[in-house]
Amino acid sequence: MQRKFTLHSDRLVVHSRRFLGSEYEIPIFLIHVGPEYGILRKRSDVAGAGGLILASIFTALLATEWFAGNSRFLPLGVLGVLALLCFWTGFRHIRKIEYYMFGTNYGANAFDIARAGPDRERFDVFVQRIIQTIHALREGAGGKDVQPPGPASE
Repeated sequence: MQRKFTLHSDRLVVHSRRFLGSEYEIPIFLIHVGPEYGILRKRSDVAGAGGLILASIFTALLATEWFAGNSRFLPLGVLGVLALLCFWTGFRHIRKIEYYMFGTNYGANAFDIARAGPDRERFDVFVQRIIQTIHALREGAGGKDVQPPGPASE
C-alpha cells in the first residue's frame, strides 16, 4: 500500500492506493487529534510474502524437472540465483520501519505515518509541522478540546 499525506491548515488528507486495488482519500480534521504520538517499530510484512513467492517458484521448477522424467536437476547456477533472490528479498525487508501514531483527543487511534520511502529524510520536519498545526488549531479554539460533530441532541 502506498500512502501520500497532504497537510492543510485544518486537516491532513491521506491519499492511499493498494497494489492492483482501490484508491481512496481520507481527510483527518486535526482539531480532533492530540499533538502527542506513540512510536511503533515493526518489520515489513513483505519479507514473508517475497520469500514465499520465491520458494514457490523454486518448488515449481524442481517439480517440473522431477515430473518431466529428467534424472538431473536444474543447473546449480539457476538454483544459486534463486537462493540469492530469496536472501536479498528477506534481507531488504528485515529492517524495522518506524511508525508515529497520533490519537484522537479521546484516546482512539487517528492515524499513523511511517518513516519510509523517498521522503524519509523530511519525516521529522513533516511531523513537527503536523504538531504545530494541531497547536495552532487548539489555540484558535481557546485551547480546549473540540467535540467532534455528532448527531443532534434534543
